[in-house]
Amino acid sequence: MGLIDFQDALRAHPSWDLHSLLQDARRDVSPELEQASLERYFELRPEVDREAFAKAYVALAAANVTRIMGIFARLIVRDAKPRYREFMPRMWRYLDRDLATPGLEGLDAWFRRHAPSDLREAA
Repeated sequence: MGLIDFQDALRAHPSWDLHSLLQDARRDVSPELEQASLERYFELRPEVDREAFAKAYVALAAANVTRIMGIFARLIVRDAKPRYREFMPRMWRYLDRDLATPGLEGLDAWFRRHAPSDLREAA
């Protein structure tokens, strides 16, 4: 079980809490568990447009993962907190999974060009 951080208690897209829970920086969530959880969500909310929700889910998840990696990079470099480095490979896996989604090819290509896998390992 995870806890959802309501931080500023703002309204966001319904997928925000799900991707925050299912792509958590501190624990691995398998693609199978992520998919099963999404399926359960759709079972409980049959009125939701699955296609539109799925598009928003991966786009917002990719944006959030990228944001979190930026925060972790700052904590590692500027604030001398190297323990955040251990979370980066997991976040890259989540981002790669999100960017493999049709429609995000351009963003995937950008990351492959500017942050290739060999540089990710060195970071």
